Amino acid sequence: MQDAELIAALNADLCREYEIAAHYLYHVYSATGQESAACLEALRARVAAEMAHADQLARLIVALGGRPTLRSPRPAGGDALADLLARGLALEEALIAGYEERCRQAAEDPALRAVLARMLDEERRHAAEIEALLPSRGDLASAAPPAELPPLTAVA
Repeated sequence: MQDAELIAALNADLCREYEIAAHYLYHVYSATGQESAACLEALRARVAAEMAHADQLARLIVALGGRPTLRSPRPAGGDALADLLARGLALEEALIAGYEERCRQAAEDPALRAVLARMLDEERRHAAEIEALLPSRGDLASAAPPAELPPLTAVA
């Protein structure tokens, strides 16, 4: 894979990291009382983790000779806790799919692949944590599917 293609894909992942961090922050700041303190604290922790991923991605992009993208879609709003968590889970699943692809793309660069594989493992853990916060898996029916996220080429 050409560095330019990989940089564009990493920039798309960076935008998704920003989006999910903003999504969780929106939920933390707009909580209406239906959320438990533990749930809000878990979301705050996710924000910190997603921003750490954004920092790692930006550093990788610069190391590859690119410029990090600082754009992100506005977070989708909503009032129901289950809907917000389900959307968060859909975003986490989109990040997982992206990092799986990036690991394949970086197969010939062991150092890059190791960083991406670590981030992939963390995103899988994040998804499991968010899923555990959902009242029931059935609430995912109202979440926007990952396919509604911007395609990689559209956000880079």
